[in-house]
Amino acid sequence: MNQKIRRQIEELYEQLVEMQEKLSSTGNVLGELRDAEQEKFNNLSEGLQASDNGQKIEQAAACLDTATDAVESAESSLGDAIEALRDTEQ
Repeated sequence: MNQKIRRQIEELYEQLVEMQEKLSSTGNVLGELRDAEQEKFNNLSEGLQASDNGQKIEQAAACLDTATDAVESAESSLGDAIEALRDTEQ
């Protein structure tokens, strides 16, 4: 592998690491928001949980859970890409 390709790989590696860090941070915030919505729903009485507002809170928690899972999956995939680029140095 020549120097030009090595430099490009290093740049891409650094970009992927930055993306992974941002995804990690984003996933943490999404998880906190999900937990807050779920706690809000859990603290409602059964009657309020069944209300339109309660259902909206539960749906928001479910959507935030889906988003959190998707971000965590993307972060894991980036980790695989980072590891593969790291292996090119060997």
